[in-house]
Amino acid sequence: MKKLLTTAALATAMTVSAAAFAEGKKTSGFSNTWVDVEYVDNDWDGGLRARGSFGLGGGLNVIGSMSFYDNVNALTGGVSYALPLGNQNNLDLLLHGELAYYDYDYGGSDTEVIFGSELRFQVIDPLELYGDLYYTTAGNGDLGLDLGARFSVTDSIQVIGGIDIGGNDTLHIGGRFNF
Repeated sequence: MKKLLTTAALATAMTVSAAAFAEGKKTSGFSNTWVDVEYVDNDWDGGLRARGSFGLGGGLNVIGSMSFYDNVNALTGGVSYALPLGNQNNLDLLLHGELAYYDYDYGGSDTEVIFGSELRFQVIDPLELYGDLYYTTAGNGDLGLDLGARFSVTDSIQVIGGIDIGGNDTLHIGGRFNF
């Protein structure tokens, strides 16, 4: 428990420090208020996941998710900070820290802390690519990489898909609704 709290404090401190460092920088060209609904298929299970972000202004966001798989349900909550890179508003670094809770159907539960950084790049007007390198405290600690794309159908709707390589290799596909 002490390790979990220390890691959560470190992730929060990193996010707040990045926010303080970037204070007064230009704003992001990406939406930070959105909801994703995805089908997720991984090594041991499949199910639905809903994720969301609410922009608080200045690049700071509240994030969270709910996942419903065949054998486990999960909740996450945390913060992220969008740091624009370059001069064209088409490249962002998104720092994030989250606390996750898992409730297993066979009994028992688990928690973990996740923190990482996502690079978002608007290649052309409808196509955005991303890569998220993250660390999770699950087990003995694990690095993961989530790679994917978002394709804008309208200003408010994107088709999304990706692959997550880490403790549980995952394929996910769905839609994003920007607000």
